[in-house]
Amino acid sequence: MIYRIPQYNIPRHQIIIATKCYTVVPNDLTTHPLFVPGLDKLPEYVNQSGLSRAAIFNAVDASLTRLDTPYIDLLQIHRFDPSVTPEEIMKALHDLVQSGKVRYIGASSMRCWQFAMLNEVADRNGWTKFVSMQDEYSLLYREEVCQNQLVKIDWISS
Repeated sequence: MIYRIPQYNIPRHQIIIATKCYTVVPNDLTTHPLFVPGLDKLPEYVNQSGLSRAAIFNAVDASLTRLDTPYIDLLQIHRFDPSVTPEEIMKALHDLVQSGKVRYIGASSMRCWQFAMLNEVADRNGWTKFVSMQDEYSLLYREEVCQNQLVKIDWISS
């Protein structure tokens, strides 16, 4: 049986689904979480934000349900969470890849040293490493500092 995206009748293997986790996703999808301060503190949103193991697993399960798909092609953690150990974050991501719910992992909106540290934790433990990085873009903070941190960044010139 070929799983299809119901709305468009497209075979699932013909599309790439990427999603992110970190911020709470409201039950009412018409509400943007930035416009509801303290949303993540409400009882119904416990373990629904951040990068704890529970929050990551809850975010993936919710995404799979919302997207009506058996797996996510690329899951990116969206920000670094200093309240969670790098080991907990990377082990949770690795376990999701091992379970088949996620095929690849990536990261976005963090400093290059944070990305490198997380990847090093995964490498040291034999866990799944990131395949993508959507770097933090800011006119005030530029990633050229990565060159001094022994992190290889390939720049694309226009």
